[in-house]
Amino acid sequence: MFPNGVSGTDAWLTPSNECQWGGVACWGENTSNAYTVNAIEFEDNNLSGTLIPEMNSFKDMHFLALRQGSLMGTLPTQVGDLQQLQILDLENNGLTGALPNELFDMASLEELDLNDNYLTGTLSPRIARMRKLRSFHIHNNKLLGNIPTNLVNIPNLISVRLSGNGFTGAMPPQVCDLRPRGLQTLVVDCGIECQVPDCCTSCIP
Repeated sequence: MFPNGVSGTDAWLTPSNECQWGGVACWGENTSNAYTVNAIEFEDNNLSGTLIPEMNSFKDMHFLALRQGSLMGTLPTQVGDLQQLQILDLENNGLTGALPNELFDMASLEELDLNDNYLTGTLSPRIARMRKLRSFHIHNNKLLGNIPTNLVNIPNLISVRLSGNGFTGAMPPQVCDLRPRGLQTLVVDCGIECQVPDCCTSCIP
């Protein structure tokens, strides 16, 4: 999404229309959302700072990927206002704090990648509200508590990675019942009671 040979401030925050910035894609002129932001993608671009509440202004955005950067701070509650978002990829940053409840109100989200951050707290049963979720990767954080049973209420789950946290207890048998028909990947720490390969596909020591 970056023009050849263009980087830094020459690609971002210039006087030109934001639809021409590197890392940004907008809806076409023949769509109902013409010239509004559809996608923002920065991967391994040394992006730093925090996620601001005003990110909820991108009402028509479908794709937000800011992975492998140096983002700090917490996920703002306003992320839940991005009701059209289908992919949220914030992996490999320095995000901290708990997952806001509003995150789980993102009804259109299909892919959620928050792995390799410093997120804390528990995994809320509200995750079952994300009915379109297919990929949920939250490994290598600092989450605690039990794995919620109502993951089973997300009908399209294909990949779930939970290892590298402080989860305890057993994988709910109802979640195991999703294997192998729909759920193809289920990875936890070896301290979680979960039979491999009948339930979990693998465990991480």
